[in-house]
Amino acid sequence: HETAVHRWDAEVAATGTSTLDPMLAADGIGELVEMLLPRVLSREQVAPPGASLAIRCTDVDGAWSLRTQDGSYRAVVGEHPSDGELRGTAAALLLVLMGRADRATVEVRGDPAAAQAWRALPGL
Repeated sequence: HETAVHRWDAEVAATGTSTLDPMLAADGIGELVEMLLPRVLSREQVAPPGASLAIRCTDVDGAWSLRTQDGSYRAVVGEHPSDGELRGTAAALLLVLMGRADRATVEVRGDPAAAQAWRALPGL
């Protein structure tokens, strides 16, 4: 996943455009929310927000809900009601979550403060 994002960086720098395979991008989102984000929160000693956030792909199967349970971070795969939601193509979502694309490239639904609280975390 990291190599694909670095390839995207290089192609954008060289040509101004690039693409990411939607299935690979969705898998990258899963890796980010299930493996990377818990490590970042632990390393940075940052508590996850109290509000929940859904991440939903519009072009491929992919949905996650980020939650705080008993003060601890939890990523739940699948569609679950959440306070806020980030919605977009898998590539756009991955690039936003990796800090490569403008946050305006994905749609925010529900409570914008919930989405902002999660996006303000280190690594998002």
